[in-house]
Amino acid sequence: MGISGIAANYYQTVYANNKATKAETGKTFAEIASQKVAEAEKETVQENTSAVLDVIGANAPDEVRQAWTEAQKESGVDGHITKCGLWISNDGKHAHITQVMIQTAIKWAKGEFVDEQADLLGNSVQSAINAVEKWIYDIDHPLAGQPAKSTEEQRYVNMERTFYVAFLEKLKNLSGREQQETATGKSEGVNLAEIIGTTGSRYYKATSITREAVSAAYEKNFVEA
Repeated sequence: MGISGIAANYYQTVYANNKATKAETGKTFAEIASQKVAEAEKETVQENTSAVLDVIGANAPDEVRQAWTEAQKESGVDGHITKCGLWISNDGKHAHITQVMIQTAIKWAKGEFVDEQADLLGNSVQSAINAVEKWIYDIDHPLAGQPAKSTEEQRYVNMERTFYVAFLEKLKNLSGREQQETATGKSEGVNLAEIIGTTGSRYYKATSITREAVSAAYEKNFVEA
């Protein structure tokens, strides 16, 4: 059902219950109807976002999908990418082919578009970073011979790029956090080996340190055989 159909249903419902609702909330009919339409539009955008990610990020980690959703909300651009890869303005009056759509078409041409999944974002934060960096690069370096874009078209392409940049920033923040956690984990592993010291299996029996940790310590010659 389109926005207009959802809105019509909301208007009918609100009108039927207007007196009771107004008594409870103090809002006018117009205020309530406007709120309900806005809620419907929000739900529709969320559904579209999920559908898009099911196509281009079917194997992407949840944190990558969340970064896409947050970038879409926070970038403040007029529009969003649809399931088929088009950029649609918020009023639905403008659409253009995005880098997402181009890469999806390439996947399809290669026979790599399987079960309606283009899997452009890959299965890690880094693979998603690589994909988005390419999208931005291709926008900044269009192929020679392409027809010139109108001012309006270029404006929406710039919005598409703005969204990618916001998404990329979030992905790089995720990547930095992962590297920090990895470095911290290695440091903690060394500290554990130092703690085990030469007490070896006796310490293991007296504490909850795992057998795997002790084995690792043996391998590093931190524990006497």
